[in-house]
Amino acid sequence: MSGTSSVTELVEDNRRHWDERVPINTASSFYDLDGFRTGAEDLDQFQLDELGDVISAVAGSGLRIEFVHEHDTIPFPRYGALVTDGTRFHYLDHSARLPLMYSLAATAPAR
Repeated sequence: MSGTSSVTELVEDNRRHWDERVPINTASSFYDLDGFRTGAEDLDQFQLDELGDVISAVAGSGLRIEFVHEHDTIPFPRYGALVTDGTRFHYLDHSARLPLMYSLAATAPAR
């Protein structure tokens, strides 16, 4: 790649790079794609930690929390009691008992 590559070329190179690795990753037992497809629990403990622990750790590291959002739908099938609505999964009656997912944005303070 030359020093005059366009953004489009860089994006295409990056996509080729990751496309080459898909067969390697999907063949790996690390990703357990069959288990994921059948709904096996694939989360590690750090992914299941309580939100308060996560927020405390982020704030304790000196980052500024910009937002924390709760989501009552998720983009993949999980947790048996969920039903699909197009491409999203939610509780059957749409009354979210607990958030299914969170998103958090944090920034480092200006120096």
